Amino acid sequence: MKRHQLRCARNWRALGWAGLVVFGVLAFSLASPAVAGGGVGARFGYANVSDDVFTGSGDLGGTNLVGLQLNFNLGPLLAIEAAGEYVSEDFSFTEGLFEGIEAAGDGAYKDMGLFATGRIDLLNLMILPLKGYAGGGVNAHWVEVKVENAEADNPANDDQLEDAIENVAGDSSEAGWHLVAGIRFAPVGVPLSAFLEGRYMKGFGDDLPSSKSIYLGVNIAL
Repeated sequence: MKRHQLRCARNWRALGWAGLVVFGVLAFSLASPAVAGGGVGARFGYANVSDDVFTGSGDLGGTNLVGLQLNFNLGPLLAIEAAGEYVSEDFSFTEGLFEGIEAAGDGAYKDMGLFATGRIDLLNLMILPLKGYAGGGVNAHWVEVKVENAEADNPANDDQLEDAIENVAGDSSEAGWHLVAGIRFAPVGVPLSAFLEGRYMKGFGDDLPSSKSIYLGVNIAL
């Protein structure tokens, strides 16, 4: 129990710093005279979560993601973005490990994330209204892990299994970093733009599963 409490305390501190950065991006964007327009929009795509949610859970694999974004231009090549995303996936496990008790069962993973990202344009095609860009930033997450229908491999551990699951699953706050690269389609004189973006994300600790994502998005100019 003490280990679980210490982990949660570290996660909350990391979440606080990452959340402060995300909201700092918004405050700076709204107040800074250097900001020259931007856009607001939505995204939809696919995330491949490649780490265990808990020891022995197995990779979540592919899941859909949906989100909203608000971005601001800092100049002809630089931009910053604040985004929110939601990921949800059901999973099953056969070799889950809960404080030394091995069990099989079903689970559900939910992740509400905030992302603060800086981008720089690297490629500008003059013939077509296409721009290639890359960037990175930090992220903060509210994660919920549910475990259901779990049965211990050794029936003698059934009485201890429920308490062990409570100490491993449940709600937590996590923080991490990410890198992005993408292509943006922005016709001149049109208030709509679209982008295709790929992202690699990893937690500052071991509690946030790393993932690779690809998604399409649309923005309306502000």
